[in-house]
Amino acid sequence: MNPTDETLGSAAGLRSAVTVSLVLYNSRRLLESRREFLASLPSLCLVDNASTDGSADWIATHLPQARLLRCEQNLGFGRGHNLAVAGCQTPFALLLNPDCDISEDSMQGLVECLQRYPEALLAVPRLEYPDGRPQENHRGFTHTGGRPGPGYRTPDAATCCEMVSGAAMMIRVEHFRAIGGFDPWFFLYFEDEEICWRANQHRMPVILEPAAVARHALKQSSTPSLRTEFVRNYSYITSKLYLRCKLREHSSRTVLRATALLFANLLGLVSALLSLNRLAITRRLARIGAVLTLPWQLSREQAAPSPWQLRDRRRPARISAR
Repeated sequence: MNPTDETLGSAAGLRSAVTVSLVLYNSRRLLESRREFLASLPSLCLVDNASTDGSADWIATHLPQARLLRCEQNLGFGRGHNLAVAGCQTPFALLLNPDCDISEDSMQGLVECLQRYPEALLAVPRLEYPDGRPQENHRGFTHTGGRPGPGYRTPDAATCCEMVSGAAMMIRVEHFRAIGGFDPWFFLYFEDEEICWRANQHRMPVILEPAAVARHALKQSSTPSLRTEFVRNYSYITSKLYLRCKLREHSSRTVLRATALLFANLLGLVSALLSLNRLAITRRLARIGAVLTLPWQLSREQAAPSPWQLRDRRRPARISAR
């Protein structure tokens, strides 16, 4: 199906043109709270990363129209979306965090933005916290020191950006496949920045459309636990250092950054142990572990086969029969 510009102006046209993709890990409580919205989507792909809270079975029962991919291991954020997009039959796909809400009007605005700029890889909405406060959704690349200061402002009109958040990304499926999708090395964090960097190299614009808005609860996609906190902190450090290496930061600078991180977190661990703060101890141990295992992490190519190979394999992912 290839909807025309005219049909995309209607709600039915929008629904036929966009697949909504969510990557899940122990996200059942969020699925339950968004059941009505998800049930209204005719093109919906849900990738369950080996959840232990019954998410996949709940989806099979309550969202029978969804294409459900049950992964036998946790593939991470980027590889999960790659797997969904590999089987996508629509020209656009909305890659949406489970803790992010977006209206149909905003989805329409993102599609219209990509129609105006056919060379663009993706468009993202203005992000807000659940209470309506603005949330950062664009900045410069990490390796060039492009993090915005306290005076962050959302643009007044559609604007090309260096890097945008992956919380809600409307992608043009054809371009996403052509560029290779998310780098499968990343498990969590910075895969959004890396694909924005590649889009920049291929002269494919990355656009923030402030007329569209999404509310992002931030770090609520999975049920909170010490294990989840460990994985988040470990992944954040390894992904950030890997990104700097991939974007050709000199190796000596990466070593210095890693050494500084190690000593800072060793000191932080002592303080956390003295205060008996379990959450702080978990975070510090995760960051220390990330630095100590970095040489091994940098030596691997990826932690799973290509999603385009996974489509036709029973392990580690399969598509449930309807």
